[in-house]
Order: sequence, then C-alpha cells, then structure tokens
Amino acid sequence: MRSRAGPRTSLAALAAILVQGAAGADLSGFWIGTIAQRGRAAARDVSFQFTQRGGDLGGKSYQSGGLSDPVINGSVVDSRIQFEVETLEQFGNEITIVVYKFRGQLDGEGIEVTRERAAMRNASNGTRIPVRRPEDSDEEDRERRFTSFRLERL
Repeated sequence: MRSRAGPRTSLAALAAILVQGAAGADLSGFWIGTIAQRGRAAARDVSFQFTQRGGDLGGKSYQSGGLSDPVINGSVVDSRIQFEVETLEQFGNEITIVVYKFRGQLDGEGIEVTRERAAMRNASNGTRIPVRRPEDSDEEDRERRFTSFRLERL
C-alpha cells in the first residue's frame, strides 16, 4: 500500500534531520575545566551549565563565590561551538564589563576551548577600553587575550 504522506511531511522530516545533524551532539548539562593563569596567579576553575535547543546554545557561566553570568549568542554546528559571556571584573579601582568570546571543538567526551577577551568598557560610564595594549607585539597580544583549556562533562 502506498503512503499518503505528501511532500510537506517528507520535507518536514528532512528539515528535522538536517537541524539535528547541524546541531551535533547535545551539550546540555554541566561542564567544568581549569584555566591556567599567567605569572604567579593560581589556575582558575571554570564551569558552565549549557542548555542546547537545536543549534542554539545558552546557559550560565559560573564564577567562584556562586556568581553567574549568562551564556549569550551561542551556537553549535556539527562539533563546533561558540558563545559569549559578558561579566564584571575589577581592574584596580575600576569596575569593567568584559566580553569573552569562546570557540570550541567537541572531541570525544570533552571540548577544546579558546577564550578571547574581545571587548571591555567602563561599567559606570560605558567608555570603551582597548583590549590590545599599543606596545604589545602580535605574539604578546595573543598571549594576553587568548587562553585555551579543556572542558569535561560533569
């Protein structure tokens, strides 16, 4: 007997398969890692709670002391992820809003991630603060603004 499913049903099924394939593995859940610090500073633990809906990635980034920041502008395509976190940091006597961009590659049970300090602005007046120091070489800039680490599912 011939199926009565028309072209719409077939197209809807194909679209669902393509969206699922584009999104890759489901990353929803808790992920933890450690970011090495420069100089004498101790390594910092990081944790994320990801929520994935298709190719969209959201969730929270947790800091020590129980504070959290939302994961924004996140996406998952195949085994690649990217997202941003906007957080408050203190530099001397100044409170600064820092935007970090994260890009990663899922490999087996973990994610190899690179974090970039992408933008900064003064929290009280919104003045943009350069993320690159004028005296830095390209290598010094990369070393200062980019950090790579691994996340493991908790």
